[in-house]
Amino acid sequence: MRKRLLFIVAIITFVMGCGLRSGAPSLTAIDSLLVEGLNDSAYHEVLKLQDTPFSEDGDKAHYNLLLTQTSYLTANTLSSDSLIDFAINYYKQSGDKEKLTDAYYYKASGYYDREDYQQAVVLFKEAENIAQQTGNLRQLYKIDESLYYVNGFAGNYNLQLDYARKSLRVAQRATEKNWIAYSYYHLCHAFQNLEMADSFCLYAERLAPYLDEAYPEDKPHFLACMGFMHYKRGEWQQARNCYEEALKYQENSLTLGNLADVCIKENNDGMPKDVVIYNMLQYDLDHHRGLEDACERLYAVYAIKDSVNTALKDRSIQTLQQRYDEEAASHAFEKKLMAWGIVAAVLVGVILFLIVYHYYQQEKAKTAMNEQKILLNQYVNEKEQLEEKVRNADQCIKEDTIKITEYESQVEFLKNQNALLEQAKKQQTQNEEYVKQAIASYHAHVEELKAERKQNLQKIDELSTSIKQLVDGMSVRLSHGKVLYDHVLHNGTTLEWSADEYKCFVEYYHASHIFYFKKVNQQHPNLTPHNAFFLILQEIGKTDEEICRIMGIGREAIRSIKYRIKKSDGK
Repeated sequence: MRKRLLFIVAIITFVMGCGLRSGAPSLTAIDSLLVEGLNDSAYHEVLKLQDTPFSEDGDKAHYNLLLTQTSYLTANTLSSDSLIDFAINYYKQSGDKEKLTDAYYYKASGYYDREDYQQAVVLFKEAENIAQQTGNLRQLYKIDESLYYVNGFAGNYNLQLDYARKSLRVAQRATEKNWIAYSYYHLCHAFQNLEMADSFCLYAERLAPYLDEAYPEDKPHFLACMGFMHYKRGEWQQARNCYEEALKYQENSLTLGNLADVCIKENNDGMPKDVVIYNMLQYDLDHHRGLEDACERLYAVYAIKDSVNTALKDRSIQTLQQRYDEEAASHAFEKKLMAWGIVAAVLVGVILFLIVYHYYQQEKAKTAMNEQKILLNQYVNEKEQLEEKVRNADQCIKEDTIKITEYESQVEFLKNQNALLEQAKKQQTQNEEYVKQAIASYHAHVEELKAERKQNLQKIDELSTSIKQLVDGMSVRLSHGKVLYDHVLHNGTTLEWSADEYKCFVEYYHASHIFYFKKVNQQHPNLTPHNAFFLILQEIGKTDEEICRIMGIGREAIRSIKYRIKKSDGK
């Protein structure tokens, strides 16, 4: 009996332990509810898990993300960002980019609700960058749509238009009709803010086939958009039909005001005047347009309504309107004047900065050029000294080789004197030893000279490489000259070269072939860049036919160039 009781207790403990540890399947189920759009149900399921002791950071991060997400979607604002910050840090470390995107998105949405648009934009952009890496179209669409709203509220209408276009491209890639419908509507709204009526009408036409894709609460806004398109085109009856259908779904002051505008254009009431006037005033004042805008709207209505024409005789209204108009005009002029002053000051500052920066860059380039020239001269001098040493070593080797040959001949001669006297043999032995020692000494000297020569040649190669690298990077002109030099070596032509490009070519060749160019300058001191280019082509082994092709000239021109070179030399 006791064993059975212990077994039952163990089973209960195991089941309870599993229940505390199995938060992940419940979190996955909540994800499914959110995908189906059941936001309230998902929020209640999340609240049921709030006392669950998650043993793994992954489950805890997932729970924090779901709580933030469902709280935002159900308008239950959280008081702190600590939960979503934990999720962001975890997903940064784990590398789950899709969940990291969601975490940034819903944190940004919280700032958006608190009207901290600047911080919201920073976080939305962070989410956008990650979503572009994953290619998740659903995330990209909702981020672009949110940035559209943020820029609209901030008054950045050009950016608002950009994000409306981005969301449309994502919607078309995903072939989601609902997304496409809202993207077209957003484009219409953005073009309306920018007062671009033609573009507004174009996208309103494209929106027409997607009206049924709108959610019921947004249907009146879509219909009002269609009504405004017809109004802009002067299609009063179609505009009236759209506005009246929109009012069947929901009455609002904007739609009533737009319908009143249609009634004015048709010279037809369509609804009680007091309702129109009240809703127009209410809309203007709610949107902080000021009393003067409301007065302008009233004036347009009163002008065609005989029953209210007497209101215009009230001079106090006219005086009030005139005063507000004058103040608005004065304020606008001051703003414009200040804006132009700021722009002018900025332009002057930019120009001064560019001038100073230009002179700074020139001086910096000159200093660098001088330093490189000094280093180049050092390399050239050291190379000349080493080459002189190599020539001396070659001469010494040659002389020592001759002496070795002479001593070897003497040895052979002494070896052939076997019939000489014993004293002569003794002298021969001594002479042979002396000669052998001399030969060994000269052999050792030759080997030393050869080793020194090899080291000097190796150093010459290194200096040549250093000189070439230094020349290649000395300046923009020499760099360009190298490009032109490589172009000619690879069978390029100079048909489209300017006079300055011939100079760049010659300057580069001068810097990279200093010894050859010294000889050329001594023989031809008055060369033009064009004639110097011709001589360089001959130096690098180009035939007359190749020179004709490279320079795009005939043989007569080659003879003419040679003649001018001789003439410039005074020959």
